[in-house]
Amino acid sequence: MQALMEASTPESQAIIREALQKNFNNEVKAERMLGELSFVKNPTVETENYVRSLLDLGSPRQKDNADFSLTSIGHFLRDKEQNRAESILNLFQEKLESSESDKERTIHYLAAIGNIGIPAQLVIVEKYLTSEDLEVKEKATKALRFIEDAKAKNLLIAALSDPDEKIRETAAFSLGF
Repeated sequence: MQALMEASTPESQAIIREALQKNFNNEVKAERMLGELSFVKNPTVETENYVRSLLDLGSPRQKDNADFSLTSIGHFLRDKEQNRAESILNLFQEKLESSESDKERTIHYLAAIGNIGIPAQLVIVEKYLTSEDLEVKEKATKALRFIEDAKAKNLLIAALSDPDEKIRETAAFSLGF
C-alpha cells in the first residue's frame, strides 16, 4: 500500500480507494488504508470526494479518521489547488462552529483544521487562542503550525510568553514546522 501512496497517481489512488471500500468494515485495515490516502501528494478529485463520503460513515473513530484524512488532503492541495483546500477548510469551519458547545469536538476540529495549513484558517483559529480552556487554547496554538504567514508566526512567537507552560511548549513545537 505504501508504494501505491508514494506513487500518488490517479490509478494508485483508485486501487487504494477500492481496497478501502472492500475492507471498510475491518477498522484496523480501513484505518491503515485511509492513512495511505491521507498522504498522497497529488490527491485527485475522486479521492477527495471519496474521503468526503466517509465523513458520516462507520464508527466514531472511522469518522474522526476521515476528518483527519480529508484535512491532510487539504494540506497537500494548499499549494497546487488552493480553492479545493479552502473548500475543505470551509467544511471544517462549519463543523467547528456547530460544535462550540462541545469541548471535545471543538478540540477535534481545531486539530483537523490545523492539518491544512493555509492562511485562511488563521481567521478561524485566532479566536480560540484566547480561550479560557487550556486544551482548546493549546489545539488552537498547534493549528497554526503549518501556516506560512507572518501573522501566524507572530502569534506563535507571542505564545512563547504565555503563562501556561503547555502553551509555550506547543508554540515552540509549532514554530519548528
